[in-house]
Amino acid sequence: VSAIALAITGGASTQANAAGSKITFIQGVAGDAFYITMGCGIAEAAAKAGATITTQGGAKWDATVQKPVLDSVIASKPDAILIAPNDKTALQKPIESAIAAGIKVVLVDTTIDDPSKAVAEIASDNNGGGAAAFKAVTQLQPKGGKVLVVSTDPGVSSVDARVAGFAAGAAAVIPVILRWANPGDQFPTAQPSVKAAADAVSVVDGKPTA
Repeated sequence: VSAIALAITGGASTQANAAGSKITFIQGVAGDAFYITMGCGIAEAAAKAGATITTQGGAKWDATVQKPVLDSVIASKPDAILIAPNDKTALQKPIESAIAAGIKVVLVDTTIDDPSKAVAEIASDNNGGGAAAFKAVTQLQPKGGKVLVVSTDPGVSSVDARVAGFAAGAAAVIPVILRWANPGDQFPTAQPSVKAAADAVSVVDGKPTA
């Protein structure tokens, strides 16, 4: 069942009710290849269902930037919103405001503290991904050692889950919290932390990548 059908029907197996609907996709951040690809899939499904899609997104990954975008979308009164929340706590009440206004909300990629009122959540198994990363590190470094885990600031649900999945199995981890702004800025931001952990046997990148 596509995100379009979930947004309009609340989980029904048909897209028929989506015809003529207005749906807004709020990206995690504008210009990121991941969300561009997601947008292509949404647009394709919308075209098949006869729905109209509008795409918006902030210039950087920041809840204080995303909230005004969401507020503006709510004011435009779409039938549904697909959103990748920048912060699971900061976007809780703004998303609840959208739902209270009668707008159906589908959470994509990331989530909020209490997603129970959203019609659906669509995401990868990020915790499992972190666990798989730990397994890979143990295969590459069977003798163990320090591991540098590169992350975003806490609050990005997908990244938090990846780090938690890795840490659950790791015996010794150096957690490094980094701010992710624009896609091209990610690795330069990590360089000082890599130098500070020169004795690390492995580096795990848990943050979003372009």
